[in-house]
Amino acid sequence: MSKGVILIPTDFTSVGDCAIEHGAMMAKSVNRKLVILTVVKEQQEVDKARSKVNAVSKTAASKYGVEATGEVRIGSIFDEIGNSAAELNAKFIVMGTHGAKGMQRYMGSYAMKVIMNSNVPFIIVQNKGADVNGYDNIVMPLDLRSETKQKLGYVTEISKHFNSTVHLIFQYEEDEFLRKKIGGNIIFAKKYLADHNVSFTTHVADDNDIADEIIRFSLEKNADLIAIMNEQDGFLDTLLSSSSREQVLITYQAQIPVLILNPKVTSSMTSFTVSGGA
Repeated sequence: MSKGVILIPTDFTSVGDCAIEHGAMMAKSVNRKLVILTVVKEQQEVDKARSKVNAVSKTAASKYGVEATGEVRIGSIFDEIGNSAAELNAKFIVMGTHGAKGMQRYMGSYAMKVIMNSNVPFIIVQNKGADVNGYDNIVMPLDLRSETKQKLGYVTEISKHFNSTVHLIFQYEEDEFLRKKIGGNIIFAKKYLADHNVSFTTHVADDNDIADEIIRFSLEKNADLIAIMNEQDGFLDTLLSSSSREQVLITYQAQIPVLILNPKVTSSMTSFTVSGGA
């Protein structure tokens, strides 16, 4: 089996170009091939799409110094992203969106099912390009569940390459039992990061709305990436909620990329080998 690729679904818009920039940075860092995917509905669209995606791939390879190829699939983008990721043994899917609300309008609920049920972690970006230094500051929420520790494998590997600082954020619990439970996760995370020589800070959230606090804290730390787990951090709901106007507004302005993982993705606590990493 191949060592895996970085998969970039694109619609040839500016956010698609931004996803390619982030994906290329990641591909170069972890010594992976970049595959740029476009999906068409009909067979007669294939030749035109292939010409276009091959040109984009050639430009990406030349511009970013990575191995890049184009891929054309026929069908639904919601199905083919997952199918392609499985067939190509993708390690990451880097996908551009048109803002928090725009993600719902453009992609719909089926795409969220792709993300939530994926065996591959997603990095979701908007129009904010990749920093020349990579992901210097990574915000990582911790909560009560044991699954929250599973992000550490991916976050640590990214951090080791980019010499990132990981900013752990957690909510204070009044209940003593719950406080001890989250305390255990915090101790585990701090030891794991220290053992892997990753710089980190800790922050107790003051706001009752942890998702709102994550955004504010990320802005304060000039975060380049926020690492969340589906079905626990609550942050993904905030990003996609049309009713969360304040959070959506901040997200539009900050456009901080979000690494989204599912508990089943990182259960082995392993990820990829980072070239040049410790």
